[in-house]
Formats: sequence, structure tokens, C-alpha cells
Amino acid sequence: APAPAARVAATLLLGVEPSARLVRHGRLLAEMLRRAGIDLRVESLPTRDALTARLKAGDWDAVLRSTHGTPYDPFVSLQTLFAPNTGRTASSSPPIWDDAALWTHVLAALAARPGAARADAFAAIERRLADEVPLVPLFVSRRVAVSAAGVDGLSIGANGYDVGLGRATSSLPWRPVGPAPGAAPVAAAAPGAAAVAAAVPDAPPVPKDPKDGDVALPAGAGWNAALVLDNAGVGVWTVRSWKVLDPLGCDEIIGLDDKGRCHVLTSYSGKWTPITCLRDGKWLGGVDQADVDPAVPGHELYVAGEKGNLYQIVAHPEGVLDERLVASLPGQAINILLAGDLVPSNPGAEVLAFTWPDGLYVLAPGKGGRFEVKLKDLTTERVRDALVLPRDGDGPPEIVTISRNGHLSLLRFGPNGAEWTVLHEAAMGMGRVSLRRGPGPVVLYTCADDGRVFRHERRPDRAFVTETIYLGPQGARGVAAGRFDADPAVETVAVFGYSGRVELLSRPAGGRWAVSTAFHDREKGHWLSVAEVDGRNATDELVCSGFGGRIVLLSRPPGTGLDVLTAPDGR
Repeated sequence: APAPAARVAATLLLGVEPSARLVRHGRLLAEMLRRAGIDLRVESLPTRDALTARLKAGDWDAVLRSTHGTPYDPFVSLQTLFAPNTGRTASSSPPIWDDAALWTHVLAALAARPGAARADAFAAIERRLADEVPLVPLFVSRRVAVSAAGVDGLSIGANGYDVGLGRATSSLPWRPVGPAPGAAPVAAAAPGAAAVAAAVPDAPPVPKDPKDGDVALPAGAGWNAALVLDNAGVGVWTVRSWKVLDPLGCDEIIGLDDKGRCHVLTSYSGKWTPITCLRDGKWLGGVDQADVDPAVPGHELYVAGEKGNLYQIVAHPEGVLDERLVASLPGQAINILLAGDLVPSNPGAEVLAFTWPDGLYVLAPGKGGRFEVKLKDLTTERVRDALVLPRDGDGPPEIVTISRNGHLSLLRFGPNGAEWTVLHEAAMGMGRVSLRRGPGPVVLYTCADDGRVFRHERRPDRAFVTETIYLGPQGARGVAAGRFDADPAVETVAVFGYSGRVELLSRPAGGRWAVSTAFHDREKGHWLSVAEVDGRNATDELVCSGFGGRIVLLSRPPGTGLDVLTAPDGR
């Protein structure tokens, strides 16, 4: 670039105790800018307080921040570096460049579906960055990517994000100068110390580990998202919420992972502490809770998975979990468990293990602390989810199952054993089933592999009427019914799956179904459950898990559905 008529002096802050690599990058940047007539003084700070004071005072011209490559997606890097300070970024470092126009484009990219809509959202982000950012951060050590004549763009791998470099025209200091071309005017923070002070509040650092405190994640409008467990990339295939440890007030969250571990997570003032048990070595999927074993006071937790092993987990008042193997079904992968008094011909309670390839085993406590097979049913149903319907009269318990062969079925146990009745049949496999709670007729919600979501209402003649309520993304793997709206008259059900999005389907009384995005996980989703772990609202919470190796809690903001005072920021 041509040198200006007079040289410009500027200060570059490297942060607190920068690494050798960051120092090297700062020197490279200073050398590059010196050729353009800018004398850059590179400075590091001894303490975080010193850095905060400098940022608040506005005594800086540029800040160099080391990342794993930015910008490469709107889900992590853009939110970490450019999001306004809303409490929804996982970074404890406040954004230096608080640009409302860019943040609007980032939110649009988060909510956009794959395809043309997302491509347009990414393009808007690219235009904003090209106009406002004078330097693309360093991707590879010792290499600097800068705006230069003849450079048309830089491709950042196979993540769908290409950033144009040739149009970056801003000069230091690094502050917004106007809206993106063609975009509606958006109010931006005024430059100077006041804007920086607003971005750096006097508050403790934001926790990065759920064991240390509430770790907020980006969420859709009207939702809060919090990290419950980061499982180091190991998939969590099933997640549920029950009361496991009786001396504690809040329900626990239970997650089963791909390495055969069961995580029981306890809550304390926003903190989530995992108690990890079992080392089965293969994926776990089936879990339920009931008082089945007469030798154990209270209820027990039952867990099973790919190896066909059935485990009993017992909680002690001291907060200790005992685990033991109570049965083994060699060659049978156990997908789903149901526990309770479900088989009239068997005295007491039992555990139903839905397996593949055989179908169904009924197990009950036997001799020597082991469980015995009471019934084996060779059904073609490869069950992926099951639940017990509310009791209606003196008839046998009714169980509904959802299967890989596309069946929503009703299961009863009669004199001749297991009796299956198909209630609905889809051309694609069926994934999950959820029951609407509360008064009124029985209503079930199911999802199919091709993304359809169904509503099944039981009429007075006990037949089910089915309607399709959503044509969503392929790979639906979670459905959860509950109260997720401030208005209890609004019917709501949430869906999760391979799109990575938790979507809320809502219908006011007499109205039409509408869809909105509550959360977008970093990978494909596999399970979605209802929880009640936040008493600051009148709504239910959602817990999701999947291929991303995380358990995430979604909740409505405090005060939702309640006539009480909330915090000034609505949290």
C-alpha cells in the first residue's frame, strides 16, 4: 500500500503474558505495517487487571488475538470475537469489536437452513468483514494473510466459509464505520473508551467448565442454553432427567455415552458435577428408573447397551452410586429399557429389554442377586423408543413403541404373552415418541427418519387419529412434548436430529403450527428429553445430546409464565 504523507504511530496490545508464537506474530505484523507507513509499538500487559484498565481507557489502537483460525464459522469464532456482551458466548474474553450489523448477520447464519439461505447469510458476513476488518488473523505460524492487490480470496478448508481479502479497506483503529452494503442501518457502539468500557464489565470471568459455574452457549431468541457436560467429543446417545440422589433437591441429568459410561450429573447453583460410573466398553443406550428389586430400598436405575449387559445402579444417601451387573443377554444389543410392574402374569415389577436381533426380553429379580428371563418375544420390531401410557381402567398396562420398521405400536401382555397392535405405519423408519402431559385425551408425538413429525390423538373409541404437523430436516432423532411457551394454552413440542437444530413446534388454540429454532448444536443430535431443573420459570426445560459429545440444557428466561420480578437483563 502507498505510504501516507506522514507516518502514523499506533499501539498493539498482545494481552497478558502472550505466548512466544503470539509475540512473533506481533513482530511480523509490526514489520508489515511499517512498510505501509504505520509505526506499530507492540506491548504486552503483566496482569489481566492491567489489560482491563487499558481497554476501558481506550488506550490502544489494535489488539492481536490468537485463535485456531478466524473467521471459519459463526458458531464459535465469530461469536467469541465479535458478539455483543449478552452472556451467550462461551468465551471469558469480552469482544473488542462490538458490531451490531455483523452480529445480526451471525444470528441469521445460525438460524438459516443449509442451502441458499445459509449461503446468503455467510455472504453477508463476508461482506461485513471485508469492509471492516483490515487484517485476517494468522492461520499458520510464520505466515501472514493480509489485504493486498491481486489477492481475490482465501479458502479456509471444507467448512463452507470463503473470506474475501481484497476488499478490506479500513485503517486502524479497528472500529466499525458503517452498515454493510444493502443492509438496513444498524446502530453501532460509538468508538472510544465508552464503547470499550461497555464491552468489559466489572464482573468475574465467565466459567468455561460446567463444574465451575453456568457456561452459557448461543441460543435462539427467547431461550437460554447452558453446557451441562463436555464429554471430550465422545457421543452421548441417550439423555434423561430423574431424581436419582434423594437428599438433593434438583433432579439429576443422566447421560449414556459411546464408551459405555453412565454420567449422573448433579446441579448446584448453576454448576453441574458429573458422577461417572460403569465402564462397559461399548455404547450404552437403554435406561429407566423404577423400584424393581425388593432387596433394594427405593428405586433403582437400570442401564444397558450394545454388549447386552444389564446394570443396576443404586444411589446411597452419601452421594455414592453402587453399580452391579444383574443380567447378560449375549449377542443382543439392548436399545431401550422400560422398568415397572408391566406384566400381569409376573408378580412384582420387571425390566423390559428391547433388543436386536431377538426383539424383547422380560427380566425380573431371581436368585443370588441376578435377574432371570421371564419371557422372550421374537418380534420383528426393532424398538428405538418406548413409554407407558397412563392407566385407564383395570386393563393391563399399555406400552407404545416406535420402531425402525416404521411402526408406532401398542404392546400389552396377555395370557398368551406379548400382544402387538400397529397404531400407525410410516414408509420410513420411526425414531422417537413422546407423550403430552396434563389433562385431556392421550396425545403422542413421533418423528420419522425422513423428518416428518406426527401427532396422534386417542379418540373416545380408543382409536388414534394421526396428523402430520411438520416436514422437517432428515434424520429426526428426538421429540419431546412439554410446556415450552409462557401461555399454557399453546401446544408445544420440540424436535432434534441430524440437522443439529432443536426446533420448537408451537400451535395456539385454534391456530396453525409454527416452527422456530431454539438451539443449534455443533454436531448431529441423537436424543432430546424434557426436564424440570429451573424453578425461575413456569415452563419445562429441554436436555439434548448427540454426536457432538455434549449435554446441553435449554430453558426459557427467568420469569417466563410468572408474574414476578426478574433481573434487569431478563436473566
